[in-house]
Amino acid sequence: MVAIQKLIKVITHNGATVLFVLVILLSVAGVIQVPTESLIAYLSTHVMNGFLAVMIAMTLATVVAPIALLPLIPVIAPMLGPFLTAVAAWLGWTFGAVIAFSIARYGGKPLLLRFVREDTLHRFESRIPHDAHFFAIFALRMVIPVDMLSYALGLFSTVSLGVYTAASSLGILWFSFAFSYLGYAYDSGDTVLFVGYSVASAIIFAGAFWYTFRAVKRATPKKE
Repeated sequence: MVAIQKLIKVITHNGATVLFVLVILLSVAGVIQVPTESLIAYLSTHVMNGFLAVMIAMTLATVVAPIALLPLIPVIAPMLGPFLTAVAAWLGWTFGAVIAFSIARYGGKPLLLRFVREDTLHRFESRIPHDAHFFAIFALRMVIPVDMLSYALGLFSTVSLGVYTAASSLGILWFSFAFSYLGYAYDSGDTVLFVGYSVASAIIFAGAFWYTFRAVKRATPKKE
């Protein structure tokens, strides 16, 4: 709790971080265009601001379902560094996923509909096992976008917040690092690193997709 309070204090008193978050969100949304040189110059001298900005931006993007910042990770990684970018993305995605799950679980459908469309939500209802367990959530996290999965599991499943948080955090971990290091490898021309992460990610995704497909098929009621 003390650590969280210190983090909030830093964010609140650091206007540059908040401004950078807004710049990132507006840039990804296509409202403004930010020169790459400007981002590199800023991140090279404000590493912690960049780390916090990426983390906050990923959290907000996860809670506000229409915003997708996944393409941002490979772009930011060469500027901020692949490890810091991966950790920031992982923390942001995890925080956002827990917030989204809590909104659905404890706020109910009326509050949830302020964040997502009802028809979009119901499309996920038939794909989510109502008795989802740790490994099912771990696999689902690698296949389905973070925001909608969090909302759907919070509303339609009986999984506890603790199990959901642990499974989601681990499920998000690989691709947070994969996208970050892929962007770094591509920018630096490191073919071995790029191919290694690409092949490993493809294998992991295929395995998670297969497991998820079987889990959803078992959970879907058979037509008589």
